[in-house]
Amino acid sequence: MEKKRVLVIDDEETIRDLLQIFLEENECEAVTEGVAEDGLAQLRTNSFDLVLLDIMLGDTDGLQVLQQIKKISPDISVIMITGNHDIELAQECLANGATDYISKPFDFDYLRESVLVTILV
Repeated sequence: MEKKRVLVIDDEETIRDLLQIFLEENECEAVTEGVAEDGLAQLRTNSFDLVLLDIMLGDTDGLQVLQQIKKISPDISVIMITGNHDIELAQECLANGATDYISKPFDFDYLRESVLVTILV
């Protein structure tokens, strides 16, 4: 069976490394990028099953990046990740096409369930 490909876009290197290890332990191929434009370039040239996208990318708004992702690949699933626990922001992300919204620090059982359910659908 071919591994599912997941793109992680997060400006925190520690989070990217942690998610890469987590994804690889769950039989996924992970590609990580720390800058929104690099992540979007990956989407333009490669195929992915899922994007894990940080809502706060340094000085870039993850919600705007979500909208750009949906223009490039309308059917791709995107799970937003953030340290911000704002319910209105979560609703806005979901209204703009995000599949799920996961807060940091991660509950890895929930993250595993969300990722696996999303890529197996």
